[in-house]
Amino acid sequence: DTMAANSKDPNIQLLVFNGNKKGFRVWTQKFVQHLKALTTAKVGLWLANQTSRPEPKIKFEDWLSGEPPVVHGANESEQRWYSHYRSEQVQEIRSLLSKVLPDAFTQQFKDAFGEDQPVHLLWAAVEKRYGESNVNTVKTLVGHLISTANNDFPNLEVLFCDLKSARNTINVHTQKYLGRDMISEDLIVALVLGVLPNEYFGAQISLDEKGFNLVDVEAKLIGIFGTKSKKVIMGMGSQSNSIYRGYGQSKGNHAVNFVQSGDKKRKHGNGPTVGNDVSVRGQCFYCFGQYNVGGQPHVKSECPKRKEDFGRKEFRSNITQKPNSKRPKLSPWFRCCVVRHP
Repeated sequence: DTMAANSKDPNIQLLVFNGNKKGFRVWTQKFVQHLKALTTAKVGLWLANQTSRPEPKIKFEDWLSGEPPVVHGANESEQRWYSHYRSEQVQEIRSLLSKVLPDAFTQQFKDAFGEDQPVHLLWAAVEKRYGESNVNTVKTLVGHLISTANNDFPNLEVLFCDLKSARNTINVHTQKYLGRDMISEDLIVALVLGVLPNEYFGAQISLDEKGFNLVDVEAKLIGIFGTKSKKVIMGMGSQSNSIYRGYGQSKGNHAVNFVQSGDKKRKHGNGPTVGNDVSVRGQCFYCFGQYNVGGQPHVKSECPKRKEDFGRKEFRSNITQKPNSKRPKLSPWFRCCVVRHP
């Protein structure tokens, strides 16, 4: 498409649209910003001259979405001014569009630039010609939201920020066309929980009316995982799974407390390496490292969280379980496995 702009005004030259659909949304934003600047200038001119004219009430940009309501003046003089403002704005917007839109469009829709055609219908024709399908736009944005949740992230704070930004962008579109939000805060929470190992947050986050909300869950998860990246967090989950699989294995594999057959009980820091060569020396089976002091690992018997819970007579095998006021009794077989090793 060739362009219809003939004005030598550099501001208008910058607004010229080349007809490329891929750049339409960006151009739309620039055009609307230009109309907002015209509104500001119109009000500024009125303030500077403080005459008997009434203050302009209608914004230039309002004409793109529909017919602005008629402003009624206090007397006949004000009423005539308000009518003049309306006519002036409509003519200026039509003139501006005829200068910045491609020639092919202005020729095809030359009747739309007439006095009888409402500006918002002219603008709707522009959006229909050059804009992408609103359904396709939302579909693309939703795909971006899901991929953001599944991709790597440097820390949870960044992940939440990116997801909330994507959510807001989608909801702006659906509010415009549907009058409602499409993506809820609950869905953002569910997307984040879906990519995290649940053994680390299961006891602290529950599906209840009071605590299951974006603000509280985000704070809890950041408190649990800190500034860890997705790679590190998923590594934590694989370590826990490897540890659990170690229990109950046959003689020769890792037994209780990382004691191998024929070995003496190992001291803290001398445990074996399990699962993808990830060292779990000193890994606490009670808090899974969440309550490490000074970043140093510890064994279950030395766990500060376990000591705190047991001191309150809240007994459980690990922090993912609900506390019990009664201390569980060890079976003779389990006591034998812990005290005596094959």
